[in-house]
Amino acid sequence: MTKDIVKFVVDKADPMGLLELCCPADEYDSEIKMIFARIRKGMSADEIAKVIHTVFLEMFSESIDTELCDTMASEMLSLDC
Repeated sequence: MTKDIVKFVVDKADPMGLLELCCPADEYDSEIKMIFARIRKGMSADEIAKVIHTVFLEMFSESIDTELCDTMASEMLSLDC
């Protein structure tokens, strides 16, 4: 998994709706770095989804939709060829 894959998927999903509000393109870079640092080779989509959910909860003190986390995790794995 590369950081570019994580960034592409997170920015595309825009889980907090910040990019939609015309925030800077690097708005999620801190969260992306944290997610990338916690992902380990061989993790399942469920495990990656939990990482995503945990990072956004830590950073925004607000839970994001678990189905969105599942979708992002699956997309990250599908792009990791």
